[in-house]
Amino acid sequence: MNDNSKLVSSLLLGAAAGAAIALYLTSENGSKFRQSVSDKAGDLLNDLKEKAEMGKDAVASMTDKFSAVANDLTKKATTTTSNAGKTAAEMYV
Repeated sequence: MNDNSKLVSSLLLGAAAGAAIALYLTSENGSKFRQSVSDKAGDLLNDLKEKAEMGKDAVASMTDKFSAVANDLTKKATTTTSNAGKTAAEMYV
């Protein structure tokens, strides 16, 4: 088969596939198929939104916990530093 006949065969095959897809998408079954695809895409989008909201809530919760731990550590460090300063002052009195 030469290059020209391959090209013509490919074009005819592509045109036939395109025509078959067009007939399917415009038929009653095609309408049901498009609705099904649309419904599934909507479901996936809703699931994605839910997961994103859950992730956002989890990050907010972790941020609150880390903030509380950081505040606690800051208080402990301040107290320890203050006590160490008092102890050092008492040693040199």
